[in-house]
Amino acid sequence: MKGIREIEHSMKEGRLELQIQIDRKRAAQMGLRTSQIAMTVRSAIQGGVPNRYKVDGKEYDLRVQLKWDDRNLENLLLTASLGTQVPLS
Repeated sequence: MKGIREIEHSMKEGRLELQIQIDRKRAAQMGLRTSQIAMTVRSAIQGGVPNRYKVDGKEYDLRVQLKWDDRNLENLLLTASLGTQVPLS
């Protein structure tokens, strides 16, 4: 339309959301804390930043994460308090 400029809308692309229902009693029996489960899932999806590197005075995050094809969370292994590997499923 004539005379209209710089039109913006408030609709933003949504972010994908993942909801995981944790059986707290069963997790506790296996030696897992809910915070530990959440951190492991977050690291698998978003990756972690174990280190940074510097180039010409600028610092960059070194992000490590699973490939998209490997992000099957049912097979994600959690490490219980005694070192036992427990699948998220």
